[in-house]
Formats: sequence, structure tokens, C-alpha cells
Amino acid sequence: VICPEAEVKLFVTASDAERARRRHLELTGKGHEVTLDEVAQDLRDRDARDSAR
Repeated sequence: VICPEAEVKLFVTASDAERARRRHLELTGKGHEVTLDEVAQDLRDRDARDSAR
């Protein structure tokens, strides 16, 4: 949480495809060998775990 006392709080979303694309670029930029499909599946799995907590 960056500013817990802020008067206005924003929740920004992006499509699953865009989130996967961004994460894939981040990981491959750091030298990780991972496919876009693997990243997309990892994001779906994480979202499912997070929503079931």
C-alpha cells in the first residue's frame, strides 16, 4: 500500500493478454527463458489462487 490515508484510491486493471505480455517482457529482459503461454498460464493460476483466499 503506497498511500493508505489517501482520499482517492485507484484500482487499475489490464487485460489478461496485456498483463502476460508485460510480464513476459520483464522476465525475458532479465534473461529468463519463458514462453508467453507459460507466463499467461502462471498469471491465470495466481489469479485463481488469490481469488480463492
